[in-house]
Amino acid sequence: MNKSIDILNKQQIVDLSNEFVSSDKFNSSDDCKNSVLSFVNWVKNNKGFEPDVMLLAPPKDIKKFPGKSEYGDSHIFSIIGGYGIDFTAKQFDSNADGKADMVAC
Repeated sequence: MNKSIDILNKQQIVDLSNEFVSSDKFNSSDDCKNSVLSFVNWVKNNKGFEPDVMLLAPPKDIKKFPGKSEYGDSHIFSIIGGYGIDFTAKQFDSNADGKADMVAC
C-alpha cells in the first residue's frame, strides 16, 4: 500500500472524496470503472498519490445474482487507508444523496 495515504484518517478520506465530488472531474452518470479512473487520476494530479483499486469478480450464481447485465456483473472501487470509496454504489437507489459511500476493507 502507498505509505503516503496511510496517514489519512477516515474524516480526511471523506473530505477528499467530497472534494472530488465537488470538482469538475466528477460525473454522477459515470459507471464504476469510469468513476474510479476519474477519481484515481484526480487524486494523482491534485494530491500526489495514487489510491489502490479493488476489482470484485462476478458472482458464481449468476441466476441468483444476474446484475444489470443479466450475465453477472463485476464491480470496481478505490481504496485509501483501508477504506473503500465507491461513487456508484447508490446508482440504483432513488434515495441516493450523491455522496461517496465508504466501507472499511
